[in-house]
Amino acid sequence: MLPRRLILLALVVLVGATLGRDALTEAVDAVRDAAGRLPGAGGERPERGRVTHVRDGDTIEVRTGEGAQVIRLLGIDTPESVRPGTPVECGSLEAKDLMLRLVYTRPRDTDGDGLADREGGRGRRLVLARDRSQDDADRYGRLLRYVRVRGARRTLEERILAAGWAAVYVFHDRRFARFDTFVAAARAAKRARRGVYRHCGGDFHRPARR
Repeated sequence: MLPRRLILLALVVLVGATLGRDALTEAVDAVRDAAGRLPGAGGERPERGRVTHVRDGDTIEVRTGEGAQVIRLLGIDTPESVRPGTPVECGSLEAKDLMLRLVYTRPRDTDGDGLADREGGRGRRLVLARDRSQDDADRYGRLLRYVRVRGARRTLEERILAAGWAAVYVFHDRRFARFDTFVAAARAAKRARRGVYRHCGGDFHRPARR
């Protein structure tokens, strides 16, 4: 008997050939969702939504079937730019710029510094996945989720880590399921001296220069 994942892949190809790109994107996500729920995979049905606002590099607002939700990206920490009592940190504006470019079709640079700082165009559709090894929400009520753009292979967390604008974050020594993957992305950024490793001396909490 053919493995279930091969059967699912064959269905994806058939749907894509028959119905076109949009249907293929939906089918790819369906396969990922189904594969994550196979016995031993440890997954569960992801949530769907559309981004409505970017607060900073690791916190976004999303509208789902349950309404408006604030999402804290699970497993990463980016330099601070909006926390009360904390100075703007080196790399924080770049982290937000990258997040805006990942989740909006035409983000805007309103102050002319070359970095996107406002939403623009259309917010992208997102897939949100919970990790049962972690809390559902943080102490501020933000939902803790892995997030990826619909149809994308890598999560937003991995893409920001790989760019060097985020560090891996483990809460109370409770390693999350994708820890090894995230660490690999962060190490690759450090070796290549990308992001904070190039512009901020590798310090994710150094105040930005004025």
